[in-house]
Amino acid sequence: MAPHTVMALTNTAVSPIGTSAQEGAQRRAARSAEYRAEKERLALWEEIATQLILYRTRHGLTQADLAERVGTSHSAVSRLESGQHATNVETLRRIAKALGLTLRIVLQPAEQSPAPDGRSHTLTTEGRSHGRTQLHRSARQA
Repeated sequence: MAPHTVMALTNTAVSPIGTSAQEGAQRRAARSAEYRAEKERLALWEEIATQLILYRTRHGLTQADLAERVGTSHSAVSRLESGQHATNVETLRRIAKALGLTLRIVLQPAEQSPAPDGRSHTLTTEGRSHGRTQLHRSARQA
């Protein structure tokens, strides 16, 4: 065990000051509307970062490897993977192309409530590596 790590009775690592980062974040969120708004603003970028990190590590790629494939800098990949910075769709499209993936962006209602006709509507855009974008409108019976 590291000299600065304290183990709780549940065998969960706790910071030297007695609370986990997750507990601290929950306390800050409970106290601060500004903190909650910032977490909500960054949620999309954190999700993108998580997906990219998982793909990259599962395929044995380093950040430098990914940067080289995309034609960008290691620091740009690092910023994107931090989940703390917004990126643009063109950058995401270049990453997808470099990895042989399809970029899909889905717009849907925040709450999946059916439309008046009883169906759930979703608008999807797929950016293929050859540059075409296709729009699909699907309607599913609720």
